[in-house]
Parts: sequence; structure tokens; C-alpha cells
Amino acid sequence: MFRLIHPFLIFLFIGNTPLNGQSELISRIKIPPVVLDNLVQGRIYSPDYIQIKGSQYLTKTWAMGNIQIQDHTYRDLPVWYDIYADELVLLYSVKGSLSLIQLPKAHTLAFTFDNRSFVNSALGKYKESGLKKGYFEVIFRGRADLLIERNLELKKENSIASFNRKDRIYYVVQNKAHRVRSKKSLLELFDQKHHKPIGNYFKKQKIRLKKASDTQLKQLASYIDVLLSEEVESNL
Repeated sequence: MFRLIHPFLIFLFIGNTPLNGQSELISRIKIPPVVLDNLVQGRIYSPDYIQIKGSQYLTKTWAMGNIQIQDHTYRDLPVWYDIYADELVLLYSVKGSLSLIQLPKAHTLAFTFDNRSFVNSALGKYKESGLKKGYFEVIFRGRADLLIERNLELKKENSIASFNRKDRIYYVVQNKAHRVRSKKSLLELFDQKHHKPIGNYFKKQKIRLKKASDTQLKQLASYIDVLLSEEVESNL
């Protein structure tokens, strides 16, 4: 049951949203019903990227997710994440009419879907970390948190525009965010004594940061967390 009853919430306009281009896929899938006890703040989302090659979405299709708005968590909602617009979209179906609702970023603290976890850097734990405002995927939490800003850039070649993934990696150490572009910039975040073991890990696992998978990045962050934990234990 989806219940939004917070006093700041305003009316949501329910109607038909154009489903064209990449979003035709939505109309071919049955959207589970969502019961709204109150109308949700938001606005109609229009995914009009018809002239651009590729998809603006993080995943191939929508998935059921949980959303935290202020101190309330709403579960099992059909959502999709638009990387290019950096917006979380609710799929709302009533009597066969489908609407796509852009949920309010000003009040959305976090959300999960497709076994992935996202936070709003402007709210909550990372508010004072120095991260730019927006949604970030949390890959690892520990003594050094690993976050990724999912990002798309427009690339134009021979008059054809296409989406080009340009994700950005950040480590948050002692509540300060650092963008990591290379092994060197990563090593600079930690004590000199950790440089050699981290460098050896890169070599052994054949990691290249710019091409590393999420799994590789998570394993690297976990390895670094073990090093930092051992340092703390040795100082006790």
C-alpha cells in the first residue's frame, strides 16, 4: 500500500503520458496497480529523447522498488531511473491509462530497486560531504564508502546523437567526498603504508578503474576496508 500523507504533498496530475521511442517498451508490460491514499507531489515525466540513439535509463526496464520520502518508506512501487535527467520515475496505471510521474527530488532521501541502492546527496548522510546534488548509487559502505554517479553524456557523430556512459567514482572518507579518476588519485586518499598492498591488489586483480565493473569496484572497496579496519585494531 502506497500512502503519502505528509502535509507538504501537493496534487499529482493523472493522465496519459506519451510513450514513444525508447519508452514504447513500458506500454507492453502490465504495470501492477498502486493504491494512492493521497495524491503525490510530482509532475508528469515525458521521456522524449526520440532523436538520441541508446537508452537514458539505468536498467532495461522498470522494477519494483522502495522509496524513502522524508521519514516514510513506501514499498513495492514500479519505478525507473532516468540517468540523463537524474530523475526517479513512478509508473502509475489506472483503468488502463498509464502515467509516468517524476518524483520530488527535494524530499526523496533514498530509493532501492533492481537490488541497487541510491541516495540523494543533498539530504541525509552525505549532505555535508561535498558531493554535487543528485542521486548516487551506493556500491559499498564501510570506513570508506564507495559511491558512483551514474552519468550520460551526449555524443554526436555524423549528425547522429547518442548517449555515452560516463560514470564517476567517488570515495567518501571521514565524510569528505573525493572523486577517483585513477589508481594514483585513489592511493592519495590513504596512508602511505597502504599504497603498496592496494597497488598489489590492482595488479593481481588486473583492475583498470575506468573499465572496472561494479563487482570489481565493490571488491576493491571491501579490500580497502579490511586494510583500514586492521589499522584501527592495531592501534587499540
